[in-house]
Amino acid sequence: MVDNSRKKYSRRSVAFDEFRRKQVSTFGGRAIPADEHLMVLEDHLDIAMRRRNHAYPLFKLQMALLTDLITAEKAVADCKKKIEELKAASAEAADIEAVSAEQQRYTVLRRALRDIGDGIAWRLLEYDRAALVALASHARKPHINIEGLPAELNAFADIWNSYSGSMLVLNDLTHFLKKADITVRRDADHFEFVEVKSSRTKSGTMSRQKADLAETLAFLNEQGGERHGQTVRIRSLPVQPKGFFNAVCSTIREAEKEGTAWAKIGEHLTVEFIDWSVVLRGGVEEPDMKKIEESAAVAERAIPVRAERRAIFDLSIFGAPAREADDEHTDDDVETQRFRRHSLYRVAGLDPRSSA
Repeated sequence: MVDNSRKKYSRRSVAFDEFRRKQVSTFGGRAIPADEHLMVLEDHLDIAMRRRNHAYPLFKLQMALLTDLITAEKAVADCKKKIEELKAASAEAADIEAVSAEQQRYTVLRRALRDIGDGIAWRLLEYDRAALVALASHARKPHINIEGLPAELNAFADIWNSYSGSMLVLNDLTHFLKKADITVRRDADHFEFVEVKSSRTKSGTMSRQKADLAETLAFLNEQGGERHGQTVRIRSLPVQPKGFFNAVCSTIREAEKEGTAWAKIGEHLTVEFIDWSVVLRGGVEEPDMKKIEESAAVAERAIPVRAERRAIFDLSIFGAPAREADDEHTDDDVETQRFRRHSLYRVAGLDPRSSA
């Protein structure tokens, strides 16, 4: 009698040379289910929050974020090129839509990865709104400069090894750190911004970047100065920002039951939640668009208060400064954890229908 329960072990050899590499197509590889993309994002976010005060875990996390971000950016570029090729060949509309959906998938993933990088940087700068605004006011290319990346990583490693206890952020991993290439917190009151010059950096570009950085740092050090033709002063107010997660708990519970829910918070904000697991389990092809449209209508009527339909993900990462946590567990309550989970599905998450 043959025992079919026995494990089987086999071997094979594969030659992967330059010729084989050129044969490998960008498309047609293994499809990654949307929920597995979300698993990775959730793991990144969990480490960013749990290890926020520990330099080495954050260093390792940033290297993982960088790898995923480069992959996502390459996928977006490849999809754009493929769409152009399909249109030039008068391909079927369904084929173009399929590649467009893949492009959208990686565009959202790219944004979500940088959202997590933003959260790391916000906590590093201790939620200093004046510094955050000043450091964000500069045009920058929205993608990783692959040619200059080795120089930045070498500088990153050199700073890491030279200053024990310092915390670093690779600015390319964020949306808003647009000054310099590396942000370093030497200690609680000393921040350093490092501009890395590679052999390919044009001298004129480097000079402009240095002048812009010097002007920004002078403004922050002097707590004021000329900004956009106006005299601006930085003032600290004795207030403690808070995150009002409880204000949306009932809306989250509604989404968990019905799939789609929205709410108005004060006179400045509308929020929307979509629980795709509930939506798809109910056999429908999309969330309740009537509720989404109701939320949009309320936001549009809120002028002159200028209500904004904000991304919930922003609140979950960049809300009130997170409370201190030990190495093993965060002390977020159950409702805050639920809020963060839904935030990821609402903004960073993708429609699970596109996983096929």
